[in-house]
Amino acid sequence: EWQEARLPVEEGKAISFVDKETLREWIAQDKGLQLVDVRDSKAYAKAHIQGAKNIPLAELGKRIGELNRAKVVVYCASYICHASSAAAEKLQDLGFLEVYDYKGGIHEWKAAYFPVR
Repeated sequence: EWQEARLPVEEGKAISFVDKETLREWIAQDKGLQLVDVRDSKAYAKAHIQGAKNIPLAELGKRIGELNRAKVVVYCASYICHASSAAAEKLQDLGFLEVYDYKGGIHEWKAAYFPVR
């Protein structure tokens, strides 16, 4: 209806999301998954999901060479943090095809008593 009324539409990228249970299964299967914590290094040092690489959102563009183009899951603090969505969009713009955003972030992960470092 919105488009039929010729109202403005903003085009965007479709971001794929992953829930904590699925992410936990993917980590256990260890099939080339790259897990990226996009929070700052101080937050990462306090606690992060085991196996996650810390690449803060502000550094993502210049550190892109540290990732291969396989499956990437990005996360930040929680549902109210938008850094992971911004990171997922940036990775898509840079040609990554299989990018997922774990919106629950470290807060949800820890609340579920899943392993952290």
